[in-house]
Amino acid sequence: MVSDLRIALLGTSMSENSRVGNLILGKGVFGKKTPSTDEEHSGRVGDRNITVISTDLLKTKLKLEAATQKAFELSRFNPDVIILVLQHNEFRQFHKDRLPSVLIYFGEQAKNRTMILTTDDEKDSSTQQSVKENKRIQQLSAECGGGRLQLLNTLRSDIFRKVDEVITHNGHETQLDKEDYDDADDLRIVVMGKTGVGKSASANTILRREAFKSVLNSQSVTKECQKETAEFSRRCITVIDTPGLFDTGVDNHETMKEVVKCVSMAAPGPHVFLLVISLGRFTKEEKDAVKIIQERFGDQSSMYTMVLFTRGVDLKGTSIEDFIEGNRSLENLLHQCGNRYHVFNNDETNDKTQVSELLEKIDRMVAENGGSFYTNEMFQLVEKNIREEQKRILMENEDEINRKKEDIRDKYEAEKEQMKKETERKRQEMQDELRKRKEEFEKEEEEIKKEKDERLQKKLQKKQEEQQKHFEEKMKRMEKALEEQQKNLIKCLEEQHDKEKQKLKEEIKRETRKQAEREYRKRIDSIPYRSKRASDWSYYVPVIGGAAGSIVGSAEDLFHWIYGLISKTKYSK
Repeated sequence: MVSDLRIALLGTSMSENSRVGNLILGKGVFGKKTPSTDEEHSGRVGDRNITVISTDLLKTKLKLEAATQKAFELSRFNPDVIILVLQHNEFRQFHKDRLPSVLIYFGEQAKNRTMILTTDDEKDSSTQQSVKENKRIQQLSAECGGGRLQLLNTLRSDIFRKVDEVITHNGHETQLDKEDYDDADDLRIVVMGKTGVGKSASANTILRREAFKSVLNSQSVTKECQKETAEFSRRCITVIDTPGLFDTGVDNHETMKEVVKCVSMAAPGPHVFLLVISLGRFTKEEKDAVKIIQERFGDQSSMYTMVLFTRGVDLKGTSIEDFIEGNRSLENLLHQCGNRYHVFNNDETNDKTQVSELLEKIDRMVAENGGSFYTNEMFQLVEKNIREEQKRILMENEDEINRKKEDIRDKYEAEKEQMKKETERKRQEMQDELRKRKEEFEKEEEEIKKEKDERLQKKLQKKQEEQQKHFEEKMKRMEKALEEQQKNLIKCLEEQHDKEKQKLKEEIKRETRKQAEREYRKRIDSIPYRSKRASDWSYYVPVIGGAAGSIVGSAEDLFHWIYGLISKTKYSK
């Protein structure tokens, strides 16, 4: 694979390097070798090929000769960015002294392409003490062009942004597309299960707000798919709450509509199908839940399915493992889900721990599945239709969007012009003061010349020269400060302008996406019932057998294509 971006991880601990490498690539590939050795792995982030190499060049036990030899070999890798993976408790003067001997092999400007990532918990008391006593990392970060990040408070997108800054600053052609990693940490969760098991309550617990209507009722409160979003630990979490897709007695045509709408809300694909089951209540439909999910969303969906047990309070001191043990049907279900499960107590909605632990399990599952969300032809076709609708909306609103962009540009230009005028006014005041003071000096000089006492005259001349020199130096400093101030103000204005442009871009992207999804679902709702028998999928065989991407032209065509595909899957098993 030809890499668009090459990152070298240099550190004292291979295990810490592995944590960072796995985070960057979004999959657990580093740290599997025993004993730990230098490793190189590649993967795709967005549409970019990224290669990461991990090495312990700063390891204390590694002799300088061996370290420099490794550095020479590693230099052939020609990394775009060097990340120093460091810990406050471990970083000594020895490591700081060794760095120049290692970095020299990566070129004279290597430090400009270097950033620091500290992996220890800086909230920990012992680490805080180390930070106070050990100033080496702070000193080093000031010398490195990429500055420093703290892993505990850092997302993968944060690392990519910093990498992008380093590359841009150093004039490399490699430029990560911001849109590729803006959504890298987003999470799409499809909540599924029978009516009354606590799907909506669990969705509310995840989002930490009453986004979905939830009451104790045997009748389904959620009549159709609903999508809500919230931010948790700086991540955008999207939850799709589904109606009782497992409930018997529901019209199959309407169920299929909800499946397609669920697909449209989760497109380009969900990171997890969260199967909600109430502790102590395990029905026949739930025993076949994985099979039903596979029928609805494809065979590989089981690899992205996780069980969420609700009513955790009912365990009453019993461990979830003890509860599962001996229940053959439940054990079989969990086995089909890769033994992935979690327990919620929806009465404790303020308990962030149960949510963060669930997200960690989901992230681990995603990493094991290659670091990306679940998708198949069905999701891809729906995503294609939604994007086409989104493009249509963008074209319809092109004039309005351009007007908003121009408004931001005009505001920036007006503020910039006003700032320049203010700077020019201050500069003119300085020039006036300089001219006035110069005239005063000339008058004083004439008066000094009239002094008959030669010694006093020299003394006055010297004093005047010192005053004049002091004043001129002061004016030069003020002029320089004014120029620096103008430069900084322009930079701040440009940064603000860029932020406003990016904010508008994201807002347009978000709003047109929502509108496209709404329009798409409206068309799905208006589709007539073509067949009274769910098993009558023969009508759709010609569509399924063809090249779906070219045959499926409308929402109705796509709906019936998916209907036929699901029916074919279901009744052929």
